[in-house]
Amino acid sequence: MDELHKRRTSSLAELHRATDINKSTLLRILKTLETAGWVNRVDTGSQYSLSFPRESQRSDMTRLASIRASAADIFQELSRAHRLSLVVYARHELQMSVLWSAPHPQGDQAGQADRSMLFSAAGQCYLAFCGEQERSCLLQELGPAGGRESLLLARDRLWLPQMIESTRKRGYALYAAPSVQLGGGMLSGGNKAAEELAVPILIAGELVACMAVACLDDKPRNVPIPERDLYPIAQRAAGDIASRVPA
Repeated sequence: MDELHKRRTSSLAELHRATDINKSTLLRILKTLETAGWVNRVDTGSQYSLSFPRESQRSDMTRLASIRASAADIFQELSRAHRLSLVVYARHELQMSVLWSAPHPQGDQAGQADRSMLFSAAGQCYLAFCGEQERSCLLQELGPAGGRESLLLARDRLWLPQMIESTRKRGYALYAAPSVQLGGGMLSGGNKAAEELAVPILIAGELVACMAVACLDDKPRNVPIPERDLYPIAQRAAGDIASRVPA
């Protein structure tokens, strides 16, 4: 956002050079800001400029920018002692969109993709720690939206309250793909996110984002994640990020 403040308009390439943010991640951020009314596309869509949001939007925009900057600083501190994958997600409509992600040592972009609400650690974390009214609205929209999330909610009515209760009790979401019998097959969330642990980022008691953390140790994929070691690291990191963001 600071770079957009500095000039009247900016292209994706100019913003990439100025911020060093991966272009695909940067494009998702710009899309989120455009949908929220904070950014406009000009010159047939090739340039971006700041719009003039309401005061509440301006406050949210500043907060998200602070979270991104804080996450980058915290990751630099963590990376000195741990080999971790770290991604910060903010909710955008019915999914969790990447707000900031640490560069993957092998250049793998899969861990930087947006996540679904029910089939990811970040989404489950968000549903568990958001307010009851927001959760109710989300579930009302997810139910008739179609796809595997609608099927899960329709076929297994006990899974969601159990997931929310266990996540809140632990203080974090450890993703395990829910499975629902569908005729001859099973509905599952796949394996990619199964190694992630997600914690809430709370500012003045309000959920604003979720941070997903995973170990990058060279271990077989079937080795369980070391929750007892990873959770305190993730909890401290989320707290440090929140402490650097204005309420």
